[in-house]
Amino acid sequence: MADSINPRLVETLSAYNMPAQGLKLLHDHPPLIIAGITAAGKDTITERIVQLSDYRQVADHTTRPPRPGEINGQHYWFINETAMLNLLSNHQLFEASLVHGVTVYGSSLEAYQAVLDSGRKPLFIMDVQGIEKLMNKVPNLKPVFLLPPSFDEWLRRLNTRLHMTDAERRHRFNSAIAELEHVREHPSYQLIVNKNVASTVKVILGEVKSDQKEAQETLDKLLQSIQEVIH
Repeated sequence: MADSINPRLVETLSAYNMPAQGLKLLHDHPPLIIAGITAAGKDTITERIVQLSDYRQVADHTTRPPRPGEINGQHYWFINETAMLNLLSNHQLFEASLVHGVTVYGSSLEAYQAVLDSGRKPLFIMDVQGIEKLMNKVPNLKPVFLLPPSFDEWLRRLNTRLHMTDAERRHRFNSAIAELEHVREHPSYQLIVNKNVASTVKVILGEVKSDQKEAQETLDKLLQSIQEVIH
């Protein structure tokens, strides 16, 4: 754990359990869940899905600062560690996870209910840690996991999006390896190769069937390429 994280927040995070109200919401109104490694295109795909369907993103709470173009309450709720600790202590989250060792993300019941109250269907952008916690409670969920079409394309997207030090880059690579290995061992994920926005959205919305064999091969090649760079 990072030294900069409030120790009490880390302790509360590790012991957190989903409240009964959250479990009922997930059972009664299952969400569309989108995951993927950094720079796989999660935000872009989600924005297009919201434009074309009744899905609306449930904005997570996060302790990281906003990136350029991110809007508070739309992409995320940007809060400090004290506010995150209060949400956990009051059992107002479905789940919460420490990501990249420095940032806490959490999905709130209030934000989820607000989407339902608007007559829309809930959509999560979530990391595999958070998904695993949800699926331990609601195992029939079928999360989507986005993959870049190749290692080279992933590097291009990663370099375009983030200006990273060598240490940060290595950390992102290690995180990607862990996520890809996790997904490879869990067949509940629907793997989708994100070649372009239009085709990916059609697959997610069920208009076109995904090629799971191709996606699995893409995952394996991507994982191998990242591991070769790291080692």
